[in-house]
Amino acid sequence: MIGHSQSPAAYHGSELSASGQFFWLLKHLNSSLEGTNAATVQKSRKMPNRLPLDHGTPGRRLPPRLCLTLLGALLILFFVIRLVACSGMSRTGVGGVPGVGGGSILSVTPSAIGFGNETVGSTSASRSVTISNQGQLGLSVSQVSIVPSEFKLSGPTPPITIPPGSSVTYNVAFAPDAAQAFSGSVSVTSNASNGIGKASLSGTGVLQTTVLNVLPAAISFGSELVNTTTSAQNVLLTNGGVTAIAISGVQTSTPFAVAGFSGSATLNPAQSLTLSVTFTPSVQTSYTSSLTITSSAPSSPDTVALGGAGGPVCGQPDDRLVHVPPNYTLPLAPPVGIGQTLVDPQYGCGITRLTTFGEFQASQSNHHNYSTITPFNADSSRVMLSLTNGSVVVVDLQGNVVVPVANMPAMNSPDAPWDPTNSAVFYFTQGNQLFEGTISGSTVTKTLLQTFTGYTSVVAPDQEDLSDDGCKYWVVGTPSGGGLPVGIFYNLCTHTVVSQSLVVGVKDSATGWHKIQIFPSGKMLMTWNNNGPGPSQGLEIYNTDGTLYWHVFDGTAHADVGIDLQGREVLIHAAGPKASLNACPNPWTGLSVIDINAQAPVNCLIANIPSWHVSYRDSPKGWVLLSMFDQGTCPDNSCFDTTSPSHLASNWQTNWPLYGEELLLVKIDGTAVYRLAHHRSRSAEYYWAQPHAAISRDGRFVVWDSNFDISSTADANYADVYLIKVQ
Repeated sequence: MIGHSQSPAAYHGSELSASGQFFWLLKHLNSSLEGTNAATVQKSRKMPNRLPLDHGTPGRRLPPRLCLTLLGALLILFFVIRLVACSGMSRTGVGGVPGVGGGSILSVTPSAIGFGNETVGSTSASRSVTISNQGQLGLSVSQVSIVPSEFKLSGPTPPITIPPGSSVTYNVAFAPDAAQAFSGSVSVTSNASNGIGKASLSGTGVLQTTVLNVLPAAISFGSELVNTTTSAQNVLLTNGGVTAIAISGVQTSTPFAVAGFSGSATLNPAQSLTLSVTFTPSVQTSYTSSLTITSSAPSSPDTVALGGAGGPVCGQPDDRLVHVPPNYTLPLAPPVGIGQTLVDPQYGCGITRLTTFGEFQASQSNHHNYSTITPFNADSSRVMLSLTNGSVVVVDLQGNVVVPVANMPAMNSPDAPWDPTNSAVFYFTQGNQLFEGTISGSTVTKTLLQTFTGYTSVVAPDQEDLSDDGCKYWVVGTPSGGGLPVGIFYNLCTHTVVSQSLVVGVKDSATGWHKIQIFPSGKMLMTWNNNGPGPSQGLEIYNTDGTLYWHVFDGTAHADVGIDLQGREVLIHAAGPKASLNACPNPWTGLSVIDINAQAPVNCLIANIPSWHVSYRDSPKGWVLLSMFDQGTCPDNSCFDTTSPSHLASNWQTNWPLYGEELLLVKIDGTAVYRLAHHRSRSAEYYWAQPHAAISRDGRFVVWDSNFDISSTADANYADVYLIKVQ
């Protein structure tokens, strides 16, 4: 309508922006202040400078003061409109850009971290990375990642939400694995509009010029008998840098001792020094200490933690006196029931009965096989026994049946050595095959390991254990095409036949083998059935390829093999007429420890003993078990006095020898002897009355056969099995 002022919206045909409205008002206020004439008014009807007709007198101008007031009010109104408009856009528009939106705004600081040089194999100090929300809404972080792997990230695990104005901190470290420059980044993925946040990373791996590597970091000796010394444990010092290292000191404290350092040493790059640490407890308590290495390396002093305990042992230290067994003619009744225990009246060890006659099969006695093959499994929780008829059964340490006779697999012989590390596994032969038997509950699962093609049968030697590492084993095979049996050297770890050329003949024949044992290296100790200067006579050692290594003795005696405390491969044997191998006062009644590589004696194990069997299955700790027996014929010192007439010699007490019918625990270096018990088997009566005592691989238990002065009419070879927990 002509003469009426049109609104800004009507003028533009649409809503003006806040700035557009402001400039429209400013223009018209300016027109009013200038006093626009009537002609101009007529030309500018669409942009009136006068109030509408219904608001005042037509053509009247506004006073200047009023115009200024209106101008100020309009300016205030403009900024209010503007503030509201921006606030609305912040809530509804795109967030993250100031002036455009105020939602979630991601900030990662610092934008770059430089770690500088860091030694290869080490880790730098941590540096902080802060993730902040500078927006007005919650920031949802879905992932925080780092690359490459030489940079390490730690902090809250996404997803996480960061409130407005808040932040979270992550730690970044640098662990180079090579001598080179590394670059990477920390990346933050979120719902922020400004994309993925990043912090760049850099660092350089460098080789330290002086690095001393010390392994292991700790040694535990476990339990060792009081006043005895453990086998040595090695600590290896290696120069892992590029400059020489001077070793100026190596120290420890009692009861630990160290050898291998003479006061100073220099290690060139890649050169090593081996230290040997031993433990000799003096009382029954726990010990801790450390081995301290002082050197020119930046890590000096380096330390190795040491620990051990002095353990009790049943029995008494050797006093070198003859001790006649108490209640010998008024027999000390054996434990009546399986698992029952009595205390040896002389030396104080507890004796547990594991079997009773006819328990597993009618009219059958029970045995543990032989002293040079341990009946104990790897963790000394099970004992393998055999009956007089060759059947096999497995019991626990209280004599409870674990695997009955009926559940044991058929075997060529009752000789089934345990695996030294897996307590459920033993090995046996059947036909011309070697099997692994695995006990589960009361049953055995057998697994075929090897078929010996070209042989009708293979037999496990009756006095041979596995090597200490569980890998090496000799079996005797009978060729299918005829000919004499041969020794087959088999590797259980690689499942390969190493050699099969050594002819061993028929067992116990004039030219055949009598006993086969195995050294830790796999060499064979052969006791031929016929004495003489050889070859194939007396006592000989053979290489793993079947060739002769050493003719040791023309004659033979009970012997065992192993590793001594200094790591030497040794033979325990009486020197007899061979003076060059004797280390004892009397070569016939003492046992010498012989280094088979040096072919020379090391020390005397024990002197002045009667007839013996020897068991050295405890190479790591160095305990040798000896069981004495009477090799005479009845009537003699160790014969039944329960028969009529008595088989016991009338002068048995005055003739009783030192260590007669005893079980002895002896340190391999000859430094300690413990007397455990009288085995109370009348050993002169028959072969199976000899105790043939055997020790567990951990040295904690011993078992032996004994007729305990019981004459069984049902079995001429009667014996039951007894056990002592030594430590």
